[in-house]
Amino acid sequence: MWSSLLNLIGNIWADETGTVVIEYAMLAMTIAMAIVGVLHVMADKLGDMLMNTANKFAGQ
Repeated sequence: MWSSLLNLIGNIWADETGTVVIEYAMLAMTIAMAIVGVLHVMADKLGDMLMNTANKFAGQ
């Protein structure tokens, strides 16, 4: 793990064009968007399940 991190830092430090930083930023944004999307879907499904459970206990 540490060698990968040091390799990443070395690549960023040695990059003069900025493409490595842009690539890693795009990768990080893609991962973040995927996580947010999954959390959004999970929260929506959880809300539906809780509402169904509440309706069952309320007798509706």
